[in-house]
Amino acid sequence: MALTSLWAALGSVFDYSQTWQLIINTGTTFAAFLMVFRIQTTQNRDGVAI
Repeated sequence: MALTSLWAALGSVFDYSQTWQLIINTGTTFAAFLMVFRIQTTQNRDGVAI
């Protein structure tokens, strides 16, 4: 959340260009992928334990 706030605050310096928006879009997509991977790993570990 802190990185997103920093990105938004610095956006005016970079005029919210397309490249600036691409940075946050790429970052959030990568973060979502990692969260899904983590959830699946946890569910698989739980399924093996049961």
